[in-house]
Amino acid sequence: MPPTHQGNHPVTFVSYDDALACAEFMQGRLPTYHEWLYAAYGGTNHRFPWGDSFPADRCNVRESGVGGTTPAGLYSPHGDSPLGCTDMVGNVWEWTSTPIDEQEEMFLAMGTGWDHYSIQPEVPLDRACRHHSVGFRVVRDLKEC
Repeated sequence: MPPTHQGNHPVTFVSYDDALACAEFMQGRLPTYHEWLYAAYGGTNHRFPWGDSFPADRCNVRESGVGGTTPAGLYSPHGDSPLGCTDMVGNVWEWTSTPIDEQEEMFLAMGTGWDHYSIQPEVPLDRACRHHSVGFRVVRDLKEC
């Protein structure tokens, strides 16, 4: 059962189709794998969005010992990406729109959930997966001037 009364925490227990429908309702979409990587690392070759070292106070992953989701942006600004995106590592795995099979049954999720180690930045998930550490991020395209 999804948790309730968690204010600014990420939404969890959402399948790929749930996340896609919500993003479209919000007049956005799920990011592609490459868009997610760029938002997280800003074109750098760092191991983490903030650099190459791993202080456990920069994100919510297993090493941090929190034991559940945290409010969005809790680790900002010291855990932000070079582009200023928050929570790109930790808290929840985030669905991308990038399938990894021709049948589009498996999609990449990025960022690592609160109950996983920081060394695994991506995971293939079945589109029907609903889990306590899987959520999503909505992106919108910039309008041309």
